[in-house]
Amino acid sequence: MIQIEEARELLLRAVETQGRDFRYVPKGQGGEGCWYVPRPDLYDEEDPRSKTGCLVGVALSLAGIKFCDSDSDAIWDLRVPLGLTDRAAKYFAIVQQHQDDGATWGEAYDEAEAWLKEHGDDFSDDSNDYDQGDEEL
Repeated sequence: MIQIEEARELLLRAVETQGRDFRYVPKGQGGEGCWYVPRPDLYDEEDPRSKTGCLVGVALSLAGIKFCDSDSDAIWDLRVPLGLTDRAAKYFAIVQQHQDDGATWGEAYDEAEAWLKEHGDDFSDDSNDYDQGDEEL
């Protein structure tokens, strides 16, 4: 099971693959697609999404988790089959949300770290059975 410390290490390593200033979702195109793998079939060669997966996809690939090109579920929905603890899943969900809104990978990482300091204790690092109810990620 991937716990929060491993998630943090994976995310930092993933940021380093492209650099803190890398922007996965081009400015003005937030919410138009996040993929765990590169999608050259959907985007032209100038679009970053044609060359690399999203930040969470890169982080999880560093842990040996492989996705097919049709995987587009939110990380929270994948937490059980991927073996993420609730805290790790929420941490990745924060990153994913900020990246998809157009933040650089460094900014998204910083937001997840800030969330962890403020709210990380609200989630278990022993299980992946948290019922988020109506909570918005």
